[in-house]
Amino acid sequence: MNILTCAIFVYNKEVESQLSDQLKKTSSVELLHVLKNNMDLVEKMHQKPTDILFISDIYCGMLQNINQPPFVVVIKEHGLPPDQNKRNLYFDMLNVPIQEQNLCDVFGKVFKISNAYRYTSPTGPSAAEDTIKYQTNEASVSDDQMFIKNGKVSYKIVFDEVLFIKNVGNSLQIVMENGKNLFYRSTLRKFFLLLPANRFARVNKSVVVNYTKISRFQNQEVWIQNERFSVSRIYIVRLRELLRLKRS
Repeated sequence: MNILTCAIFVYNKEVESQLSDQLKKTSSVELLHVLKNNMDLVEKMHQKPTDILFISDIYCGMLQNINQPPFVVVIKEHGLPPDQNKRNLYFDMLNVPIQEQNLCDVFGKVFKISNAYRYTSPTGPSAAEDTIKYQTNEASVSDDQMFIKNGKVSYKIVFDEVLFIKNVGNSLQIVMENGKNLFYRSTLRKFFLLLPANRFARVNKSVVVNYTKISRFQNQEVWIQNERFSVSRIYIVRLRELLRLKRS
């Protein structure tokens, strides 16, 4: 079984104690950090990030200082109405007092997403299947490049030169590092299956990025050059794993 790692940063010490006790009783969860202040939050989440961060509603503004945010669960301690402008910063919300069933529901959702999108090593069997030579009537693919055909003309695409691919109407826009744009009639899902897993990751229903080109990842958003894309919660675990492998 996979173990979820957690951190707690809440204002009320009674809430902190209650939550800590509940986490320690859960065999599939490991409590790594009980954070004391804003600086502690930034340092610990950079040095040893966790899968889940439980944080008080009044501290949500600090989330923008975490480069690779985990699953953020807001603890609604002060009865403040949810800030819709910050909704993309957190994964879920729990009311005080924290009910055990609601906490279990959070873990269930995180496990479901983690198991569905957990990335295996680029040298493993699944990556080999993705990078094997593959050919259809429309595209011919090898490990480092592919040819796509529009009408009678074929275009070569070198994977390392692709920045991102996104849906545009009923076609795909393939944006290259040299500023050129290629358009190809296909669904994003079908096209993504042709791409090597050691370079490309889906970030939302409309965009696939070359994750080796990501310059910044913060607040469930990624930047590639001057383009910014939101990362859907169901893809964030896989993307975090990919970026960790990239740094190692």
